[in-house]
Amino acid sequence: MKKIAVISATPENWSKFETTYQSDILFDKLKNIITLCVKRGEADCLVTSMNIGLETMAAQIALAVRQETGLKLECALPFEEQAKYFSEPNRDRYFDIVAQCDTETLIDTKRTNNSRVKCYKYMIDSSDIIIVGLTGNVQIERLLNQSDKQIIRMDIGA
Repeated sequence: MKKIAVISATPENWSKFETTYQSDILFDKLKNIITLCVKRGEADCLVTSMNIGLETMAAQIALAVRQETGLKLECALPFEEQAKYFSEPNRDRYFDIVAQCDTETLIDTKRTNNSRVKCYKYMIDSSDIIIVGLTGNVQIERLLNQSDKQIIRMDIGA
């Protein structure tokens, strides 16, 4: 299976950003990148840790194009209770997406200081292409720099 991973920290102003036209532009850019990778035969599965922002947006895109492209969705969850830290609307979106994914991979049962880093390492190691928004973490940047994977960096504008 050829995977494309989407990695991004949540911008502080995401809740305001996602209601703007800039969010629609970002959605279209991300959808174009994902569908192009699928059409070229470079990916048949998208993997995300379901972090709020670019990652949940990518998961929604994967579900939206699933019928026409055959793209699978893997939710690589850093720890079991990740959603309890989300607002109610984001929590509802999270559970709706996870319920529809093809594969759910749990990295840690409990939240630890490095759950997210371990999750991103799994995603990087198991993917062929990585789309990166914000990382906000030196360890994650190091993992990306050490990988031999194709990396597409996106300015998420938030």
